[in-house]
Amino acid sequence: MKSRLSACFVAGAVCAALSASACGGGPGSRDPEHPSPVPLPAPSSARQAVASENFGYLWPLTVARGELECRPGVQVVFIAPDGKSYALNDNADAAGIPDIEPLRATGADGDAIGLGALRSTALGLCEFAG
Repeated sequence: MKSRLSACFVAGAVCAALSASACGGGPGSRDPEHPSPVPLPAPSSARQAVASENFGYLWPLTVARGELECRPGVQVVFIAPDGKSYALNDNADAAGIPDIEPLRATGADGDAIGLGALRSTALGLCEFAG
C-alpha cells in the first residue's frame, strides 16, 4: 500500500509540474496583457493575420504580430512583420525556410514557449493551400 501511495504522489507531482509549465510559461501569464484572447475570424485563404491578442499567454513569439501561411506541400510558416518567413513544421524546414527559433519567446521558467497553438492554427489554413 505504501508503494502505491508513493507512486500516486509522484504521479500527482509530475502532473502538477507539467500543468504549471504548460500554463505558466507565456509572456502574459503573470500579468496577462490579453487575459481573454480575441478570437480569429474563420479562415478564408491559406494566409491569415495573427497577433498576440489572439493567443493570450499561449503566444510563443517575441514579435507581437505577423501572418500564418500554409504553402503547397503542407509547409506551414510564420511571416514576421518585416516580411521574413519562418518554418513552423518539418516540411517548411525541408524546403529551406529559416527556423522559427530566433523569434521564440521564453516563459518564466526560461524554457521556450510551445508552438502548438500557432502550428495548429496554421495547419487549419492548409485546406486552402494549392
